[in-house]
Amino acid sequence: METLIYPDTNFYIDYFEDRRDNIRPLGEFAFSVLKRTFKCEFKIVISDLVIDELERHISEQRIAHLVKELEDVNKLVTVKQDYDDVEKARILPTHQDDALHAVLAAKAGAKFLITRNIQHFLNVRHLIQPILPENL
Repeated sequence: METLIYPDTNFYIDYFEDRRDNIRPLGEFAFSVLKRTFKCEFKIVISDLVIDELERHISEQRIAHLVKELEDVNKLVTVKQDYDDVEKARILPTHQDDALHAVLAAKAGAKFLITRNIQHFLNVRHLIQPILPENL
């Protein structure tokens, strides 16, 4: 059975920009998760919030290409935010966009929220378990 995961925006930016920190190949960690997804280990949840945030950094064409590849092999689940989601996020004790990511991940039934910013999600672990891509 495939595990449902919700990568947040920085995961995709790591992948598209092949980012590195001082020591680690962050883009390679993201690529590894995507590769495991195509090998049927995971199914990815993507939200309209992730797409909106990505469009500030990555071309729509590159985003659409990855989305289509995941859709073509039935590895993508989409979730859209609504008023209730925004209201739930508003009362959570973390940055509002991160809270909304947590709400959307939980709404979709994801087991993990894949992120570089674990500390941003510590106060919402009752909704979703944050994890680094390399620890998945």
